[in-house]
Amino acid sequence: MDVARELEALELRYFSMSEEEREAFLRRLKELLAREERVVFAYVHGSFVSGRPFRDVDVAVWVEDPENSFYYAVELAAKLSTSLGLPIDLHVLNNVPPLQIPRLRPWASPLLTR
Repeated sequence: MDVARELEALELRYFSMSEEEREAFLRRLKELLAREERVVFAYVHGSFVSGRPFRDVDVAVWVEDPENSFYYAVELAAKLSTSLGLPIDLHVLNNVPPLQIPRLRPWASPLLTR
C-alpha cells in the first residue's frame, strides 16, 4: 500500500489516546516542528486537545516566509503524518484572516514558539 492510501485509510478512523500517550505524542510533534526552520510558532487545537476521540491532529503554524506556504503546508503535513503515524491537518496562520485567529485561542494549546 502506498503512503497516500495509508494516510487516506487513517483519516477514516477515530483514534483515542491516554493522557500519557498524548503527552508523548505532543513531545514528538514538537521535536519534529522544531527542526522546521520556517515555523515560528505552532499550536495544536481541535478534538485532540479536548481529550475526546479524534480523526486527526489539528496543527496551526505561523511561518517565517509565507511564500508558497500552501505547498509547504501540504508537504509538512504529509511528513508529520508519516513520521507520527496519525493524520495531521495543518493550517498556516499567515493565510488566516486576522479576525479568525482569536477564535482558535480558547481551544488551542501552544506547542512551539521561537
